[in-house]
Amino acid sequence: MFEFLKLRPGKSHAQSASPSVPTQSNRLPSAPALRRDMMRVVLKEILHRHGIPAHWLACDFSTVARSTGVDELHLELSILKWNEQLLRYAPALQAALLHGLNRFDPSTDHAHCKVSWRFADNCGYPYDHLPDPQVWREAAATSTPTASAPVPILDRRRTPRTPRIPQTQASAPRPASAPAIPQSRSVVGADEDYPATQIAPMR
Repeated sequence: MFEFLKLRPGKSHAQSASPSVPTQSNRLPSAPALRRDMMRVVLKEILHRHGIPAHWLACDFSTVARSTGVDELHLELSILKWNEQLLRYAPALQAALLHGLNRFDPSTDHAHCKVSWRFADNCGYPYDHLPDPQVWREAAATSTPTASAPVPILDRRRTPRTPRIPQTQASAPRPASAPAIPQSRSVVGADEDYPATQIAPMR
C-alpha cells in the first residue's frame, strides 16, 4: 500500500555502480612499445656483455603486413659511432641479437625477420669517397679461393684423399762372387787330429 513511498536510486548511485573507465595514466603499454623496449633491453645486454659501448648502436623495428596474413618483422640497427672493428663483427652481433630475442620472446621466430643496417649522419665516418678501382681488383684477386678436386660421393671423409707418391725400391746389387767362408777346425778328441774341412762355394 505504501510502495510509492519507497525511494528510488538516485542518479549519483547509478553512476557509482557503473564500471570505472580506465584513465590515461593506468593504461598498459601497447604491443609495439613492449616489443621496442624488449629489443633495446636485449641489445643493451649484448653490448654490455661484450664490452661494446652502449651509445654506439641503437635499434628499432617495423612490421609489414603480407598477403599471407602474417606480419613481417623488420629490425633496423643504427650505427651511431663509427668503428671498423664493430663492422668486422657485424654479422656475429646480428646473430647474437636475434638469438637473444628468441630467448626473451620464444613465441616469435626472430630468425626470419629482416635486418637492415644504417649509419647516422654524425657517426664519424672518415671516408667521403670510394677508392680507386684497382683497390677492389687487388682485394678480389687475394680473396679468390683455389679450386680443389671434388670429394667422391662414396667417400665419407670431408677432405679429398692425399695422393700417394710411388716409391721406387732400389734392388740390392748381387755380389760378383760368394765371400770366402773361413775354414773351421773340428776337434773330436784330444789325441786325434783331422784336416780342416773345406766347404765348396755355392753356385
